[in-house]
Amino acid sequence: MATAAAGQEGISLNKLVLLRLCNAAAGDDASNREQNADLDDLAGTWNPEEVTAVETAIAQQQQVDPSLWA
Repeated sequence: MATAAAGQEGISLNKLVLLRLCNAAAGDDASNREQNADLDDLAGTWNPEEVTAVETAIAQQQQVDPSLWA
C-alpha cells in the first residue's frame, strides 16, 4: 500500500515514510485533524440560558466547605 502511494506521488518509499512521520509529528496528518475535531459540532451551540445554568453549577461546585477542612 505504501509502495503504491509512493509510486503515485513519484517519490521513493523512504521519502514517503519520512514525510508521513514528519507530518504526524507536526500534527499535520489528516487522521489527527479528524480525531481532534470530534467536538467541533458542539462549540457555540449553547443558548444564553444554558450558559448561565452551567456557569452557576460550576461556581457552586468550586465553593470550598470550611467544615471539611477543620
